[in-house]
Amino acid sequence: MKNILFSTLLLISTLSMAQTNTFPSSGNVGIGTTSPTSKLQVSGGSNNWGQTIPGLSTGSIHLDPENSSDHFGSAITFGASDTSNGENAQAGIYVRSDGSYGTKMYFATTDAYVLGSKTAMIIDQKGNVGIGTTTPDLGLDITGGDTWQMKLSNASETKRMLVGWYESRNTMEISTWGDGVYESVPLNFRPKTVSFNGNVGVGTKTPDSKLTVKGKIHAEEVKVDLSVPAPDYVFTKDYKLLTIEEVQQHIKENGHLPNVPSATEMETNGVELGLMNMKLLEKIEELTLYTINQEKKLQEQQKINKDLETRLTKIETVLMNNK
Repeated sequence: MKNILFSTLLLISTLSMAQTNTFPSSGNVGIGTTSPTSKLQVSGGSNNWGQTIPGLSTGSIHLDPENSSDHFGSAITFGASDTSNGENAQAGIYVRSDGSYGTKMYFATTDAYVLGSKTAMIIDQKGNVGIGTTTPDLGLDITGGDTWQMKLSNASETKRMLVGWYESRNTMEISTWGDGVYESVPLNFRPKTVSFNGNVGVGTKTPDSKLTVKGKIHAEEVKVDLSVPAPDYVFTKDYKLLTIEEVQQHIKENGHLPNVPSATEMETNGVELGLMNMKLLEKIEELTLYTINQEKKLQEQQKINKDLETRLTKIETVLMNNK
């Protein structure tokens, strides 16, 4: 009689559950559905939560640690083929509460089956993502060994870019590959600063221009746009060319050429490349005018000398004839 009563109650319970769930001895399992299309299908039980703050709403699947102590949490773990037939946790998603510090989510994988899973990535209570570290202090904090690389590529990997750090060479390197051409740009690691106003500093933390470099620059060619007029005005008719005596007097009084900064000024304020080149060109053009003027005077003097030589020859001829 007891067996009949128990069987009846079990049948009623099963029929009641079968209205929304199905647990067959083989095949797909359904929760909230009687026609599951996958090994485990959960339907219903979701909530309409906000994108920014989901709050305390639970989802279709909710794992509850049933413990109010700190550092307890829930996990979904996965086994992989190994000596334990995949029964041990070899990878998983772990959620842990640190009490007043909030909740962290850990993503774990394994590199040795016998040791099980270990954290590879974490999202902390502030939303910081850590790869290679469990204590990220930035939005994305990637920590690796002495050498690390980051790759960006298209789907077919015919075009890609690598950014890497090489501890042995104390060098950061940017490499690109595309259209069969490989290019590598090694960057010797020096302090580099990009300020909020867009100024870039190399070797300095206080750049005062679009690019400020404290140190030497090695380049094959440098092109400078002019911010001052080119000195062809020297060749115009109204240009006042100083006399040699005036230039000599200026040098005697000031110790440098006219319209050229002194050594003290250049040491204090530096040299503006475009401006200084134009000043030097101005002096070259002035020297050209001085040379032209000297050539004219030289030709005039040569003509005078030739005339004097002719006259002297005539005088000598007359004297010889009068003997």
